[in-house]
Amino acid sequence: MNSMKGSWVGGLLALQSEAGRPSPMRNCIQLLLALLLCTIGCSVGWAQARPQHLYGVIFEVTSDAGGKVATLKVVSVMDPATGSRDPVKLDIPDEFLAAARVELLKRDYPPSSHFYTYNFYDPQRPGKADIDPKAKAAAGASS
Repeated sequence: MNSMKGSWVGGLLALQSEAGRPSPMRNCIQLLLALLLCTIGCSVGWAQARPQHLYGVIFEVTSDAGGKVATLKVVSVMDPATGSRDPVKLDIPDEFLAAARVELLKRDYPPSSHFYTYNFYDPQRPGKADIDPKAKAAAGASS
């Protein structure tokens, strides 16, 4: 006995017209399934194929009397991929600024000092300010 005969999937796949040819309903279902699979496959492939693009965000920082970050201001944003030091126009989200502040608060600085520093910004991961592109390159080279 055919196990597909009683199942609903078997019923859909076995849809045939009176003349013994596949019915238009079966063709439509097969087309929809093929389109669904192609859409899922293409979207997964596209999401994985997007390369990481990093920007350097230059901060002006002032530390308080205790050596902790008191003020943090974005001075400029650079795109290292261009090989130029020219600033680029890019809005840095508050989420990244908060993550950068948390990163900078992990270190102690000379009390009441004024200095400049940078963090790498990845638009695909705006909440991450501890990106080290050299660590990724080293990990890729060792594998």
